[in-house]
Amino acid sequence: MIIRELNQQKSEATPTMLLLKLLTHIYLLLSSTPLASLQLPDDGHSSCLVTQLYHSMAQLSAEVEEIKQELQKFQTETVQTAGYISLQPPNKPCTVDTTGLVYMDTNYDQIMVCNGYHWKAAELQVPIAESCQQLYKFGYSKSGVYSLRETLNGTLYKTYCDMNGGWTLLMKINGNDTKLGFDDPLWTNKETLNSDALEDDESTKLVSYWTFLFTELRLGMKDKEITRWITLAYNSSSLYDLIADEEYRELMLGRDVWKSLISNSSLQIHCNKEGFNVEGKDSEHHAVRIGIIANENNDCNSTDSRLGFGGMGIACVGDENAPVNTCGNSAGCEADNGDVNIPVIGYIMAR
Repeated sequence: MIIRELNQQKSEATPTMLLLKLLTHIYLLLSSTPLASLQLPDDGHSSCLVTQLYHSMAQLSAEVEEIKQELQKFQTETVQTAGYISLQPPNKPCTVDTTGLVYMDTNYDQIMVCNGYHWKAAELQVPIAESCQQLYKFGYSKSGVYSLRETLNGTLYKTYCDMNGGWTLLMKINGNDTKLGFDDPLWTNKETLNSDALEDDESTKLVSYWTFLFTELRLGMKDKEITRWITLAYNSSSLYDLIADEEYRELMLGRDVWKSLISNSSLQIHCNKEGFNVEGKDSEHHAVRIGIIANENNDCNSTDSRLGFGGMGIACVGDENAPVNTCGNSAGCEADNGDVNIPVIGYIMAR
């Protein structure tokens, strides 16, 4: 019966698999069935073979395990060999003999694999990393949405990765939106905002705001479809830890660096207080969570201009109906490039 079953499977099994199946069948049969009850062909050769195997069960078990290990090694080596990716289509059709052969289809940016019948696009699983920079080092070069594992408790979340160096998005701010202004509690809590809006212009706050450890920040502002960036070195366990306690933390980039984020930007000449949680002495005037504020007087008592992320305040003219500008540049009262109100899309990324 065993031999008959194996003969039926010959056409679709390798010799190694046939041998493994034969030994396994005999081993399992002899370990649970009395020898007298076996229905074997009535010839001396078969009876002798089974009798010998029956009296050497330990040896047979070891042989089965050894064959399993050899088969596993063979399969592993086959997979590794098939993992070589050619940039040219093979000069042979996809058949049973070319199963596992792969190549890169550069026309559609896909890896094609032969499944024994036809070429099929491979379904590749992206490794779960803790940062976009890790993915970048793995070889991923296409910017877009990826899943990361946050470092606090290992849960997965989606973010946008800028693969021009492997930057992880923490938040983005639409300057025309009332969300994420200076007084918005989202700056001081651990709640997300529009976490699925990763590739549009909606204001977004992600889990990475309070879980992502970084040594560099990348700040960008998009105005009229042009995005300008600045990068600064700063070590922190998270952006939340820099901002949520409301403490002022100084930066010394200089006003010209901040102004480079927006074309035709404008700031008053004095004060030039910059950093995180930036406020003047008068809370009714300009403030930013990240950026710079300025004044026409040689102090920071009544600031009338700002450039940054998470802003608030109106120009010195006291126009309470002035447009919302939670991210961008707002300036009045003798600013160096005149009165301006330029809301932008702001990006805060880290690595």
